[in-house]
Amino acid sequence: MIDFKEKLKNYNHLRNKLSFLKADLENLKSCNIGIKSMTIGDKVQSSNISDPTSNFVIKNIEKEKKIEIEIEITKMQLNQIDNILNMLPECERKIIEYRYKNRYSWIEVCELVGYCQSQAINKMNKAIERINLFYDDIAI
Repeated sequence: MIDFKEKLKNYNHLRNKLSFLKADLENLKSCNIGIKSMTIGDKVQSSNISDPTSNFVIKNIEKEKKIEIEIEITKMQLNQIDNILNMLPECERKIIEYRYKNRYSWIEVCELVGYCQSQAINKMNKAIERINLFYDDIAI
């Protein structure tokens, strides 16, 4: 059985991870400007000693690819959570978004949705329980 509540708790971590990955990718790409213009195959080596610049470029290209893949995976994880939340009735979705995405206190959530704390918590828990049951057989 999936635990959608754990996925919700992890939402902001995923969002932060995505921001850091994008920044890392941009930094890596900016380091490679000018260096990549030298094609690795164009240089003829007369010995078996490897060219440090070529090795640097190759390693950075590999790092870029890994980061790009990690960015796509993280985007998919965030989109899955968002898509599931978008299937909920508006009230339940807002309670969950305020609480987990925006990290509002229960007092703030209740003021925004017009329920007392016990009603808001009950609505959220029932929505999460329905999600867990519905997606029990689906890996998200």
